[in-house]
Amino acid sequence: MADTKINGETFLKMGRIFRTNHTLESLDVCLNAIHRGIPKEDIHEAWYFLTQPDAKLTELDISDNMFDSNFGEVIGESFKKNNSIRTLNVAGNSVGKSGSLPQPWVDAIMSCTTLQKIDFTNCSLNSSGISKLLTCSTSNENIKEIYVGDNQVDGPIIGLDQFFATTHAQTIDMRGLNISNEDFIVIVRALKENRTLLTINLEGNQIKKQGVEEFINIMKELQNHPLKKLSIATNQVAEEDRSSLFQQVLEKTGVESFEF
Repeated sequence: MADTKINGETFLKMGRIFRTNHTLESLDVCLNAIHRGIPKEDIHEAWYFLTQPDAKLTELDISDNMFDSNFGEVIGESFKKNNSIRTLNVAGNSVGKSGSLPQPWVDAIMSCTTLQKIDFTNCSLNSSGISKLLTCSTSNENIKEIYVGDNQVDGPIIGLDQFFATTHAQTIDMRGLNISNEDFIVIVRALKENRTLLTINLEGNQIKKQGVEEFINIMKELQNHPLKKLSIATNQVAEEDRSSLFQQVLEKTGVESFEF
């Protein structure tokens, strides 16, 4: 049902039907306008189906509906009572006011034990919102994939060291978050404590030659580390340094796929 011009009125009717349809396993309504035209007092009713104890819904994609923070917060309120969804994609929407991650979303991410993949790409989160999302995700050991790139960072993301040291995730996508070379070195050093990460995407940040050299020096001592794929494309490593660094990463570390 992606990109089928579903508006708020239609989605409200769908939500009422889904409350009694306990066989629905996947719902993709991306690229619609599911918020448009729905009365404010009916927003909770539209999402009440997420709270049903017998629900079988495991995949929910509501990306790129361009809903505002009020609508986003209501979804968070409903989602924190869900016990079936494994994959959640809210990319391209606003989930909280002024770039924040509202408490209902924090509670949901921490408590939904079925949740395995979350995508908050381009959700207008600021640095504090991103930090809060990363922190609360470490409390849920079932989350294996986290996508939080292309958000509206307005300063350093606090807690990167703790997150990368303790996350249970296998895939992290933090592209386009203005992560500095110093931040990258903090991340690399935290990897000494991590034993789950397989893939890290840091495209479009501010990583420099010195950061990559630190990565090589640390990872060559961690040959049994599970990390196999790292992307730092479109960062700030000079063209003349890339060939040498590329060879060193592949020869001296356990990384099998490395992208500049």
